[in-house]
Amino acid sequence: GGVPDFRLTQVTSGPGAGVDMPVNGVAIAVATSGEVEVTGAGTGSRCALRPGSAVLITPDEGSVSVSGAGEVFVAEPGQ
Repeated sequence: GGVPDFRLTQVTSGPGAGVDMPVNGVAIAVATSGEVEVTGAGTGSRCALRPGSAVLITPDEGSVSVSGAGEVFVAEPGQ
């Protein structure tokens, strides 16, 4: 089972292969390795992340794309 308070999703991307991920409401993406760029689908906003850095994803994005070579964890409210 999971924890009902929040959902944590691991996203790993490689060079030249972006990963699209839907988000439900507000979310936080935290980089844990490599260098990645998180791009919001709704606004087109981009944020470069390195290990230890994070970005707030607002509900109006709907989904994000993670590109570059690295890993991020995306935390969202539980369902």
